[in-house]
Amino acid sequence: MRKRDNRASSAAPVVPCHTRIRMAEDMSVRHSDLALVVARIDVDGAPHWLLRRHPKWGDWSLVGGHVEPDEVLDWMLTAVRESNEEMAPLRCGVDIEVEPLLDDITSWGPVASRSAHGAMTNYRVRWFQVRFLRDVAECLGRLPHADFALVPETELSSNSLVSSVAQRLLEETHRRTTTLPLAGHFEARAVPLRIAG
Repeated sequence: MRKRDNRASSAAPVVPCHTRIRMAEDMSVRHSDLALVVARIDVDGAPHWLLRRHPKWGDWSLVGGHVEPDEVLDWMLTAVRESNEEMAPLRCGVDIEVEPLLDDITSWGPVASRSAHGAMTNYRVRWFQVRFLRDVAECLGRLPHADFALVPETELSSNSLVSSVAQRLLEETHRRTTTLPLAGHFEARAVPLRIAG
């Protein structure tokens, strides 16, 4: 009597071709976690967003950046670190406070990333807001005027110089019917930064 060959039962399971392709695609997609910070300022009754010119791309974007490995359990650390770096000479705990804006994380992708030479990337973003601890006009006046501007909220989605992440936050607020809090009020003649419209 022939002995039964049990080798077939221990072989690796056969994975359908389309599944292997999907697995390869998933492995090639980057993942990027961001903490982004917004300040919404009222100018003559119209809301404006405080945006920073991106030093590499030249567009107007939100303060913030990538979550570092030692910050993954607390994205507030990223928001504070980036605010201190990008809004200098203003300092968290002295001139401003950074606070959570939306309760959950916003995700989208995969989309092509400029910073990664077009690599397809899935994004996760947690949003934060600025609260001023000192006079708002004095704080804004200390920011580098070439690097910051107030952009009318009504023009965020149509202005080609506004970054996609800033437009994404606007979309999120519309989707949730959420009104972002205001961090300050000014008459147009007293605004300490230029208005980029």
